Amino acid sequence: MNRRHPTLLAATLLPVLLQPACTETTEAATAPSCCATLEAGTDHTTPLPGDSAWQLDSPWQDQDGRDRRLADFRGEVTVAAMVFTHCVYACPRLVADMQELAARLGTPQPRYLLVSMDHERDDPATLRAFAARHHLDPAHWTLLHGDAPQVREFAAVLGVNFRRAPNGDYAHSNQLAVLDRDGRIVHRQHGLQADPTATLQVLADLLEN
Repeated sequence: MNRRHPTLLAATLLPVLLQPACTETTEAATAPSCCATLEAGTDHTTPLPGDSAWQLDSPWQDQDGRDRRLADFRGEVTVAAMVFTHCVYACPRLVADMQELAARLGTPQPRYLLVSMDHERDDPATLRAFAARHHLDPAHWTLLHGDAPQVREFAAVLGVNFRRAPNGDYAHSNQLAVLDRDGRIVHRQHGLQADPTATLQVLADLLEN
């Protein structure tokens, strides 16, 4: 298993209520703040801050089968969520919530990052088909497949709980996380169809800087 970052994990392992997979919830809880194109003018030689999610040096593959590292996303404002493609309600709704952010933001856009919790079934080809079904523009959307250890590690950092059911599906918490250009989680939007006003304001501020 890849090296842990105790400071990062301790800061982000917050209790999150499990919700049944693919069931509706409309509550928006409050939580504390805690190969992508790099932004011009960003110094990528400076060490990442200690609370950056991009410090996790685990290998991933994107929907096109390319090898990726989380540090690839340094320099981009990122909206991240964890999903699995066999989910019939909650995950498509999370994606729709992210698409609503995209529609209301205009330009510039953040990076939209979907990380699969289903390491067994969601290979790059399956993720690519999911992206096509949901009309996710690869210029702004990246979907990642990883092995079980890095999936669990990233979920812990993001504050997402999930549990595999006997039928192979997952019960999971539903949230979007906003990360700044250095990979620090600065905002979370909890629940499905939550009011996006605060999230939009955070994103607008980050994208201006």
